[in-house]
Amino acid sequence: MKTIKLFLMFVVFLVIGFVVMSSVLSALDAIAEEVKTVKFSPEEVLQPGSTSFKVDGLDPNEPVELIIQRPNGEVVKHSSKANAQGVFEGTITVKKEQP
Repeated sequence: MKTIKLFLMFVVFLVIGFVVMSSVLSALDAIAEEVKTVKFSPEEVLQPGSTSFKVDGLDPNEPVELIIQRPNGEVVKHSSKANAQGVFEGTITVKKEQP
């Protein structure tokens, strides 16, 4: 009798855990954001000077993360927001290192 009770409690615990896990996963799925990528050719990025970029079609005031991966593999991140028109734009400036 005690074994059956423990087994039923275990089954109820598993069912509750499954329900909680599936609701958390569906909530995370709903939050998942579409990633928009703007790529520049190496000639544009590696040469000294400025390159403008513009990403549109975003939700107004949506959090945006600008991620730059340098040739040595180093990653630089910058967080910002899209403007009221759903546009995120800016300029990347590449400067020569001073010896």
